[in-house]
Amino acid sequence: MRFLKLLFILVLLLSGCNQEKPSSPSESTKAFFEYAFNGNYSKMKIHMNKQLLEIVEESYGMEEYVNDVTDNGSIRSISIIKEVIEGNRATVHYLAKMKNGKEEEQKTYLIREDDLWKFKFIQLNEIKEFPK
Repeated sequence: MRFLKLLFILVLLLSGCNQEKPSSPSESTKAFFEYAFNGNYSKMKIHMNKQLLEIVEESYGMEEYVNDVTDNGSIRSISIIKEVIEGNRATVHYLAKMKNGKEEEQKTYLIREDDLWKFKFIQLNEIKEFPK
């Protein structure tokens, strides 16, 4: 009986490890770009808020959106500079490392939706406030 209890606890712990629910805006940003770099559109969609997802799917599709956010595949990786959380909104500043060796500071805006931090907007140029 004790063996069954231990087995049950082990199964619960392992099933929790498989969850793809980043706990912070920075983790969501890293996961989003990792999926973009690997062309995993279905997992990218998990990190997009409903409004953004509708716009992307109705306007031009995931492949073109990935080309936009990865600068046509020229971004090699990202590293988080800082995150700012204000209630259910967040801004993540990151350094985009380009394949040509250059680095660019960029930012993304996230919103808490369905208990996850999801992309609302990616800004490649400077803007003054969180988009409504």
